[in-house]
Amino acid sequence: MNEGRDYLLFSVGNRDWAVPASLVDRIFTLDNLTPVPLTSPGIAGICNTHGVAVPVVDLSFFRGEPTIIWRIREKYGVLVRFDEMAIALLADRIGDISYVPDDRMREDPRDIATHSFPRNRETVVELDLHKLVQVIRVSNRKEAARAGSALHADGPGPN
Repeated sequence: MNEGRDYLLFSVGNRDWAVPASLVDRIFTLDNLTPVPLTSPGIAGICNTHGVAVPVVDLSFFRGEPTIIWRIREKYGVLVRFDEMAIALLADRIGDISYVPDDRMREDPRDIATHSFPRNRETVVELDLHKLVQVIRVSNRKEAARAGSALHADGPGPN
């Protein structure tokens, strides 16, 4: 018998994404987002969900597209929990939960993907949350180093 898994489907711009439904804690309307300076441009900010500050990730940045945070009126957060972490994925459309058999999955070489699968003449990309966190950490270090260099270059010098 062919094994498979349930996925929550959501969209960011023109890209359809999937995360294992078992990792989704909740979906919420993103009403209040606080920008965080000196972080990766892929971090749209942080939000407060049930008293916990959670980073909100804009996946459009990782595809080389303009971030969606200011382009869409209604924004959603997909709160996922894994490896004792919680992050919210910014979405402009929430799809459904779909069961995908393993034999429909194809390896996907993208930086933050594991697999992709066909659905309604489109390709849905399974997000690799571990890769995403690693890419964000590298991007945050680069952003902090760049900002640190700018601060040293623009800051006060010896008198």
